[in-house]
Amino acid sequence: MGLLQKKRRLYSGDDQQRLETINTELEGDSISLAFRDFKRLTQDALEAETLGTFLERNQATKLADGQFMSSEGLPLYYHRLGQRILLISHGERQPGLYECYLEAALLGANFVELEYHIIEVDDDPKVTGCTSRALEGFYKPPKLSIYSDRNYARNHKSFLCDSVDLSRFKFKDSARVTDFVSAGYLTASGFFVRDSVKELFSQFELSECRFLACTAYQNDTPQELWFLQALDAPVIDYDQSRFLISGGMHSSIHEVVGFANQQEHAEKRIALARTPERPSLLPDFIALRSYPDFFKLPETLDFFISSRLKAALEENGISGYRLRSH
Repeated sequence: MGLLQKKRRLYSGDDQQRLETINTELEGDSISLAFRDFKRLTQDALEAETLGTFLERNQATKLADGQFMSSEGLPLYYHRLGQRILLISHGERQPGLYECYLEAALLGANFVELEYHIIEVDDDPKVTGCTSRALEGFYKPPKLSIYSDRNYARNHKSFLCDSVDLSRFKFKDSARVTDFVSAGYLTASGFFVRDSVKELFSQFELSECRFLACTAYQNDTPQELWFLQALDAPVIDYDQSRFLISGGMHSSIHEVVGFANQQEHAEKRIALARTPERPSLLPDFIALRSYPDFFKLPETLDFFISSRLKAALEENGISGYRLRSH
């Protein structure tokens, strides 16, 4: 099935009656439907509408009675509108909080979903050839104070300034050659990579990124590398996204929240870190306003790649990275 509309939140609040009417836009048209026109998605309906691949990729849960729940734990419903199928999740998310999501609008017979993956450096000793990071320490630093320079550990909110020395990194003697290079510094800001990665990534859309030339020494021999620095990308549609305050000292906190913009998001994260409980602020449902192939998700340490870029990495035999689910 073709994807006409990606997932987005239609309502979140304490007014249960707002769930009685489904209002959205589809391909430039305003659509208003009564909720009673939607049918609960069951196993039979699933087979009839061939939605299996979509539900599997979106982590829908099948109940014992054959009905389905969304990844947020809301019941799934569908409605056929001409050649289109609207799929929604709908109900009480937590006590007093009612939510409705347009999960997707589908058309046709060949459904292709846009997927993202978290990418990170693979620091497995079987890959790196050493028991710790391949890049660690500095080569003949002119000042020992370089070891206490916090620029190498900070999560940077702007591009690195010229005063940060990128010409004296040191490889472990046993480190193997990989395209992504594991390192003990600047891990919150990006990746050390070789020419192969720079050339490949340059063919794709990157958000708020810059390649910086670096030099690292192994057994007194210099090697030219690149540091791919990625700043927080302005990709989150905050009107449609939700976040989860979770955990705390007694794991008793569980609250779904939203923000108007990234500044509110950042201020809340800092405020929570200063509380005695120090709960986590996690992405719960993230809607994107743009779809680059590589970006850093704001207020996290997570870097994302598109399925297109994932396929290119695999086709070109790029080494030294791994992917994890989100």
